[in-house]
Amino acid sequence: MSDEAKPSEPALFEEDPKAELASLRAELRETRELLRELVAMLGERGLVDPVEVRARLANARRQGHTDAHPYRAAAPPAEPPPAGTVACAKCGTIVPERKVFTNANGRFCRDCFEPA
Repeated sequence: MSDEAKPSEPALFEEDPKAELASLRAELRETRELLRELVAMLGERGLVDPVEVRARLANARRQGHTDAHPYRAAAPPAEPPPAGTVACAKCGTIVPERKVFTNANGRFCRDCFEPA
């Protein structure tokens, strides 16, 4: 195909920034809905655990923030862990509640748990 943009795809930079922003928002909304439905379908079939997917997403967001500024400490996440998840008392990793180990010192992920 030639170097020209395909007619069905929007140009990279629109003449009207507001129209471009509206288009990007609509595309983002559609992508979120698609992912939400895919996770729900996979969860219904028992292929994934939606709570674990949310926990992994929260961890990926947190990891992305720590990688973004390697020379300064990352601020704690502004939002609480997703429903049905807990942050490890030692490393802060977000894990589903059913995969948490508890002792007198708090709740821990599998890697950080040490029996008291």
